[in-house]
Amino acid sequence: MPDSPDSNDHAVSLKDPADFIAIVPYLLGFHPDRSLVAMAFDGDALKGVIRFDLPDLSEDAPEAATYCARLLAQNGARYVFLIGYGSGQQVTPIMDGLFAAVTRAGIEILDMVRCEGDRFWSYICKDPHCCSPEGVPYDVAGSHVAAGAVLAGRVAMPDRDSFARTLEPVEGPERQAVRTATAAARARAESLIPTVDAGYWFGEGTRHVRDCLDHVRAGRPIPVEELAWLGVLLTGIQIRDIALTFQDEYGDEVSHRFWTEVTRRLEPEYVPAAAVNLALLAYRAGDGALARLAAERALRADPDYRFAHMILFALNAGVPPMGIKEIDFADLAREITALSERSPRGAQPVLPEPLSDN
Repeated sequence: MPDSPDSNDHAVSLKDPADFIAIVPYLLGFHPDRSLVAMAFDGDALKGVIRFDLPDLSEDAPEAATYCARLLAQNGARYVFLIGYGSGQQVTPIMDGLFAAVTRAGIEILDMVRCEGDRFWSYICKDPHCCSPEGVPYDVAGSHVAAGAVLAGRVAMPDRDSFARTLEPVEGPERQAVRTATAAARARAESLIPTVDAGYWFGEGTRHVRDCLDHVRAGRPIPVEELAWLGVLLTGIQIRDIALTFQDEYGDEVSHRFWTEVTRRLEPEYVPAAAVNLALLAYRAGDGALARLAAERALRADPDYRFAHMILFALNAGVPPMGIKEIDFADLAREITALSERSPRGAQPVLPEPLSDN
């Protein structure tokens, strides 16, 4: 399945194949292995990056190539730079298929290279002075492109497994503390639901989400009792949705830290709302790898969580994030607030069944 981040937030000059190779880990969030990466451009603008696992069987390469070309066309690519990570036996079959499929789609290929170890080989350049048969050395860590990405706040984990662990649940004494606090928060909600007016929950939820965001903005972890109450409140759909709109108020960096912390620390059954909000904001920012990881994290807790399935469907279909980028969070907040006044029970917690930790 593809990971499709898009990056137009920081201008980086890519002049030669080594520069294109160097920027990829910082766009994906990890150093790829046994992968195909397609960097899509519209003029000088990078429109997106699509990553696939290489097919296990060479006979599957034509189908994978056709699918990749279709995603590139859907995303409005005019030019593409293709990188295969692996041995010639692994990479060449899909590169052959891509050359034909991308050309049929009317997309111009800037270059096609294979990376293995610390060298790359071009499938297009045949000049031995430029592209030696022994491969051309490259150094991602020492590249000026990588330095620029780090200065822009981007991080590249060693591999996809390391990247995936950034959303793994906390363990040990902190897990036990959250579990105890969650039991108390759940009991509090169960006692309040039959006694308070339904309109109580929207005001309580919006106030408490902001309080927790303020902790993160100040560089403090969310206190465990407040975290547990937040998890309970986010099970109300209107609270989940209004919390998403606070991204405009608190900014990308704080919002990313907030939803990552909440996803990792909440008890498993309370994770889906936080994880899908992280996924949607990542998708909006063009970080398809994180969007996929967060949506999958939500589905580990609740395999039927519709919002997570919708995000994965959009990623798999190669839907560009442009539509999400155009969401006006201020307008959305007004709509959700108006909805809460008409249907206040939409903000009331819907308490899940406890799950074993995962």
